[in-house]
Amino acid sequence: MRTASTGTGADIGIILEVAAPGRLTTRIGDLVQVKKANALIPSASRSDSWKINRLQLDTLLELSSTATYWLIPGSGDVYVVPAKFLAAVGAAHSGRDSLFTVGHSDVRHAAVSLEHYLTDLTAGMWLGGTSAATLSAAAGENPANRPEFFLNIKVTLPRFRDDVRNGPQWIGR
Repeated sequence: MRTASTGTGADIGIILEVAAPGRLTTRIGDLVQVKKANALIPSASRSDSWKINRLQLDTLLELSSTATYWLIPGSGDVYVVPAKFLAAVGAAHSGRDSLFTVGHSDVRHAAVSLEHYLTDLTAGMWLGGTSAATLSAAAGENPANRPEFFLNIKVTLPRFRDDVRNGPQWIGR
């Protein structure tokens, strides 16, 4: 997975396409970097901490301001943390060092579960970006610079008749 994420800084590209015929059509992309806790790496310490490569983080944020890191602790759960937050933690802890470590106590208040992240992405649509650079990176359109995995979500809502959408015509008369 490491060689795939060197170009974009991402392991996963997410594309969300939403279509509500006659009302809304949108395409949103986002990027994800996945990190296992040191506790899951046999040669590392047994702590729930993650090593973050600043160059990879900066590259990810250049392509998507709402990019996230999916941090996997020893329990196997997935903590979703905004990449912007990790950049701030890294700057506070280590200035401009090329590699820094964040622990559970650093991210616990900013992290959400994977389930909540996916709900926010698909239902809220306030995550992800619509810029050509973000969508291109998330879709893996450049074979030399693409995530290893892709998550494509398509949501299509049925077309509603005006009389159903506006409710019965006798209300308020």
